[in-house]
This record gives sequence, structure tokens and C-alpha cells, in this order.
Amino acid sequence: AMFGGGAGRRVFLRLAIGNLLAGLAVLALAGGRKTAEIWYKADANSLVGLQAFVEQRIDPDLYFDVVLPVVELPAWLAAMILLTLFDALRLGVAAAAACALAAARRWIGR
Repeated sequence: AMFGGGAGRRVFLRLAIGNLLAGLAVLALAGGRKTAEIWYKADANSLVGLQAFVEQRIDPDLYFDVVLPVVELPAWLAAMILLTLFDALRLGVAAAAACALAAARRWIGR
């Protein structure tokens, strides 16, 4: 096992619970409002700046295919997705995938 069996499951479980709690906290604070709506009210210029930066310096398709769909999500769901991505980067994508696969197999009963 990637993290030594039970340790890997515990790490995955802690991260999943933490992300769920963070998502619930955002839900309690923001309700079902979209991320873009909250961001626009907080700082409209930075939202426009993000669009300009991604379109001009990275790839216009990236903004419309990835960034825009995420900011159009309800804030609680966007928070959970971003936290999961940060966890994957922090743990290493392969290690996070191995943990998720091991937990899913155990949950399914394979």
C-alpha cells in the first residue's frame, strides 16, 4: 500500500472529512450562491483580472473550459473541489489516487 495500509486510509479519511466540513462551512456562510457571485461582490476587478491573465498568458480555452465552470459552481462545491486538488498536489497525485482507489475498493467491498 502506498501509505502503509491503514495509515493511507486514515490520511484519506482525514482529508475527506476536512474537505466535507469546509464545504459545509462555506454552505452555511454562502448558501447556494455561485462562487462567481460571491467573488464579484468581494472584488470584481480580481475576477476580471483572473480571466484576462488566464486568457492572455496561459490559454483562452483554459478559462472557458476549466476556470469558468468552477466559478459558476455553488461556492460550497467549488471549495471542496479546490481543497481536494490542493490535497492531491500536497500528497502527490499518484499517492492521492492510490489512497482514493484503496478507499473506494474497500468501501465497495472488493
